[in-house]
Amino acid sequence: KASLVANGTIKDFEKLDAMTQRLEGKITSGDAIEIQADGGTLARWPITVVKDQPPTVAFATDPGATDRGVLRLDYIAKDDYGVSSVRAVISLNKDTLEVPLPLPQVDGREIKATAYQDLTAHPWSGLEVEMRLVARDATGQIGASAPITMTLPERKFYNPIARAIIEQRKKLARDPDSKDQVAEALRDLDAQPDAFDDNLTVFMALNFAFRRLTADSVSKEDLTRIEQLLWDTALALEDGGVSLAMREMRDLQ
Repeated sequence: KASLVANGTIKDFEKLDAMTQRLEGKITSGDAIEIQADGGTLARWPITVVKDQPPTVAFATDPGATDRGVLRLDYIAKDDYGVSSVRAVISLNKDTLEVPLPLPQVDGREIKATAYQDLTAHPWSGLEVEMRLVARDATGQIGASAPITMTLPERKFYNPIARAIIEQRKKLARDPDSKDQVAEALRDLDAQPDAFDDNLTVFMALNFAFRRLTADSVSKEDLTRIEQLLWDTALALEDGGVSLAMREMRDLQ
């Protein structure tokens, strides 16, 4: 029966049949491996153990935005054996948002890519955030870029009521403790039905948001639902629900 000498230890092969033996293991140290049997050396190979290095990732250019407000990220990622994933980690106050970035079908040891992410519907759009890129290799090692501070791209609203609603949404996302002031601002908007053509849906949405924000207890999940309601209401005012219909179509696809 044969044995493998590696990593400063001796490990026996598994005998599969009269002619075949097998052994699996990791080479982590030493300058040679050899196979022994019956007290002698059958084969010997010199080796050099190269430690697997963590990946590196960096912004190739400053993040930007397309004409439609889509976030553009140009990045370079490298790893000695291949990058398995890259994501953007966006932070606001103590909260974080992780956005996986698609990897091109190329040699993963050096990746130069451009990723597009539409974050205009996110409550943080239009707010100043901190962003860094994080890369991972197949063994789970992680490398991160230096952080940058930027304002997330946002959609432009031209309807004055829609724009006012979005401003309050941004204020709530930036500082949840401002919910009382946001509630009062939404109530003031709700008191001007002529400004939104007496649209009953808008009236009910603003009224609901006001009542929920002034409730005895408001959870983080409540705030998230209110932010989504305000976004949908602003979209309906801006383009008559076309954007909502397009979103539903994309969800179905």
